[in-house]
Order: sequence, then C-alpha cells, then structure tokens
Amino acid sequence: MIYYYHLLYFLLLLFFLPFAAFMVFFNKRAFNGIHERLGIYPSSLKAKLSLLDRPIWIHAASLGEVRLLKSIPGFEPGSALITTTSDAGKLAARRFFPEAVSIYMPLDLPFLYARLIRLAQPSKLIILETEIWPVLVSLGKNMPVTIFNGRLSDEKIKLYRFIRKPLKSLLKNLDAVYAAGSENYSRFLEIGISEKKLHLLPNLKYNYSPPPKPEGDPRYLSKKTRFIVCGSTHSGEEEILASVFKELLEDFENIALILSPRKIERTSEIESLLESLKIPTARWSQMKNSPDLGTCAIIDTIGELTAVYGLAEIAFIGGSLIPHGGHNMIEAAACGVPVVTGLFNNNFKDIAEYLVEEGGLFAVSGEKEL
Repeated sequence: MIYYYHLLYFLLLLFFLPFAAFMVFFNKRAFNGIHERLGIYPSSLKAKLSLLDRPIWIHAASLGEVRLLKSIPGFEPGSALITTTSDAGKLAARRFFPEAVSIYMPLDLPFLYARLIRLAQPSKLIILETEIWPVLVSLGKNMPVTIFNGRLSDEKIKLYRFIRKPLKSLLKNLDAVYAAGSENYSRFLEIGISEKKLHLLPNLKYNYSPPPKPEGDPRYLSKKTRFIVCGSTHSGEEEILASVFKELLEDFENIALILSPRKIERTSEIESLLESLKIPTARWSQMKNSPDLGTCAIIDTIGELTAVYGLAEIAFIGGSLIPHGGHNMIEAAACGVPVVTGLFNNNFKDIAEYLVEEGGLFAVSGEKEL
C-alpha cells in the first residue's frame, strides 16, 4: 500500500505545482515556509537542528495542538523539535517555546523526512491528536512513534472504516496511542490498534487554564463596554453574526463585537463586509494605544484570542454554523463565559455535550435562533 501511496502523492504533487506557483504569484502568504516543507533549510537552521541532542520530535499541526505541548510528560522545550502545518501553529510554537526548534512539517514524502531526521537525529516522534499520514506513521519502523491525545472525528472514522484493511497494517508501525476519552479509545480499537498499544486519557483540551490579561494593554482595561467575542469564525458565518449584531445595536447600549477569524488573511474581506453593513470597524493590531475598542474590532493577530475571551459577556465559537465541525469551546468556557455555537460541533462532540449538560453551552440552528 505504502508504495502506491508514494507514487500517487508524488504524481499529485507534480500536477499541482503549476497551480501552487500561480497562487504564490498572487498571494505571497499562500505557501508560507514552502522551502521548509520541501526540506530546504538555510545554514542557520541546519546548524540549530544539528545542535539538538537526540531531541523529541513533536508534530503539532496547528495552534490548538501547540497549546497541548505542556501536557506531554517530560516535555522540555530546550530539547524539542516542533513541526507544525499551519502558520498559526508555527508562530505559536515560536512564541510559547522559543527554546525549541520550530519548523513547518515537510510534505509527506520519505526523502524529505529522511533529510530532516539526518539533520536532527530525533530519538522519537510524538504526533498530537490525529495526523495519520502514511509516510509519517511509517517512520515507526525506525524510531518510536506515538499518537498523544488521539482523536478521531466522525468524518475521519468514516474514511478509516472504508480503508480499514490497509490502515490496520500501517498502524502496526505505531509504538503507542493515547486516546482522548472513551469514545476515541473505542474508535482506535475499531480501526485496528491493538489493546496492548492503546491507552485511555482524559481529553487534554479539558486541561486548560486561561492566560492572564496582558498587563498595561489598554484594550483589556475597558469596563464600560459589554463585549460579544466571536472566535475562530469562517466564511459564511461573519455575515450572520454581523447581521445579528446590527439588530442588537438597536436594542442595547454599550455593546461591542470582537471578531476573530480562523484565518487572519481574511481580515480585509471581513472589513469590507462590515463596511457594507455600516458597522464601524477597526483592526485589533491598530488599537494598542486606545482603551476604546469602538463598535467592532477584528483580531488580525495570532495567539491573542484566548486572552480576549476574558473580556466577553458571551462568546460564539465558529466553524459550527457551517458544516466544518466546530472549534474548541473550552478556551471560552474556562473564562466563565457562556458559549454559543451552531449545531456542527462534531469535531468537539464530547466537549460540547459536557458543556451543554453543565449549562455552559447553547447550540443554535441558524440566524433566527442566534
């Protein structure tokens, strides 16, 4: 199976290269870190990698996974190689763990991993949550590979059931899987992880403490305004949220909206939307010297949303009014903030059910209920 995968992946890569070049020409951020993803490292980075002494290689795909690193037993940033897939993950890894070496994850090709391994000489690989890439998991033939806080969403389990036979053979390369909660434990058993290798963990995303508000930042000192904070929003959701907020402005005084899109490169698009609705808007990064956040602010920086939830009277968590699967609600709930979502929370079903039972989350079907 793995050889056919190598061939197919490589052919698809060749097919998409012209499109990738076209996208980069018009959007320089479209392929940030492409040199690292292709295993091309500058001399300074090669030197950092070679200075690592048999580090633990940890793959944390994005921002949410990076925040879980401290929960890994024995995690020492100074002896860690952190790979990420997203820009947000890379920036967060460098910000939270400056002692570690943080780079973009190479594409899932054996010669790219071989180059990274040759430079860094990692002692083992820990994959956070569930990044089951065939070549990545196959590295377990030569070093211990563990999945930590493993989760299988409804969509992924459907796919893995379909390819269960070849997948079971691939998963034999794993040294251990630490599943997040009993439902994920059962799902890993179903796709072929042996009970000897499978361990049950509470979902580490429950193990969260909100960060303190940044000292001396006037944006966090406003006491006159009641904030509605909408985090990790997606295209198709901001229109609904802005429309509802505009109605609320007619009935309530001293309220303000803070929007934090999942992808900050959509900031200009959201500004245009809000301008068309005649909602005065400013960017979070441009308001550092002002305690007055105005009517609406768009967070155009990475890593600040968790602290901003502490300002909220109520929080909405995005990716849930559209069929994306939702995002982590614990970050807002941990601030003592009532949480509202749409109905598409299947990626965080256990957390959503727990918060509903405790009266901390309210799921709505659309704009009218919102």
